[in-house]
Amino acid sequence: MCGITGIVDLNNYVRKNRKAFLELTDSLTTNGTSNVWFSTFVGFGSKYAGKDQRIMQTKANGDMYSIVFGGFLSDMGRVQSLLFEKGHSFQTPSEAEMVLHAFIEWREKCLEVLNGSFIFAIWDEAYQQLFITRSPSADEPVFYVHDSQFIIFGTKVDPIVNYLQEESNNIKELPQGHSLLFSGGHTKLRKY
Repeated sequence: MCGITGIVDLNNYVRKNRKAFLELTDSLTTNGTSNVWFSTFVGFGSKYAGKDQRIMQTKANGDMYSIVFGGFLSDMGRVQSLLFEKGHSFQTPSEAEMVLHAFIEWREKCLEVLNGSFIFAIWDEAYQQLFITRSPSADEPVFYVHDSQFIIFGTKVDPIVNYLQEESNNIKELPQGHSLLFSGGHTKLRKY
């Protein structure tokens, strides 16, 4: 079992709340090791019992991208071959890195190439955009709440409520087979 979470707060340094964010990540599931990653306004967390990397960062064409990933790809070899043909190389055999490179190559259209049961979020530093998706077969839910400068998401509702330190009637669930783009203070929900 894997739990993921993330936050973008364009008004505050996310690292200031590192302890609360680590507690949020720890409470995603009872098993596994917690990993967190931070940039200035963004934090990702993952709790996973396996050895595969679930959070990573890479640079492509001078731009920085970061991913938090949960689930599995059912056709990793095919995706890897397509990406090799496009000139991509990989540092690890992880699914997270494969998905991150697919996003760098095809942006949101990567969802037309990827198959499996997965959830992931990618932060695009250059465009200041957060892209979250839940595959059509992903059993793991993704909940989120946002305003114009802030979004928090995760695979459990209670940790989000605890992090916000208040009840929120605005928490929504990302439906299966949908993606969400948070950019410029707006969210755009799309079915794929």
